[in-house]
Amino acid sequence: MLESGVVVEVDEDIATILFKRSSACAKCGACKLASEEKNMYLKINNNLDAKVGDIVEVETNTNSVLTASVIAYVVPLIFLIIGVVFGYYIDNTFKLLNNPDALGAIFGIVLVAVSYLGIKAFEPKFKKDKSFLPKMKEILVKNN
Repeated sequence: MLESGVVVEVDEDIATILFKRSSACAKCGACKLASEEKNMYLKINNNLDAKVGDIVEVETNTNSVLTASVIAYVVPLIFLIIGVVFGYYIDNTFKLLNNPDALGAIFGIVLVAVSYLGIKAFEPKFKKDKSFLPKMKEILVKNN
């Protein structure tokens, strides 16, 4: 996935890039899914020594976007389903609340919370993995 944007700030080896959201962004949704804002800012490693005002091309690995989406959405969904089924089974077996639907909902919500806590705990590991980060591919227009 390639997008071009304008470098609006450089702080040592980190560049802040302004992107105008395109129609492709609406289809993908990886960057600000719920936002209606037309501009998006992204801080990335300034590996090309871009200057403020330069227009740069930024590449995002599609596999990384898909992996991040699975981690953020599918893992909690699986935990929800497991929690609902487990809660339903437990209440039918041990008659804790005599309401398998309620216990299933409670277990489902608890396991979703656990999944998000797990994702949050692994966040530093994900941040160290450079494959998830967008990369500056080339400077399209140099600002004099």
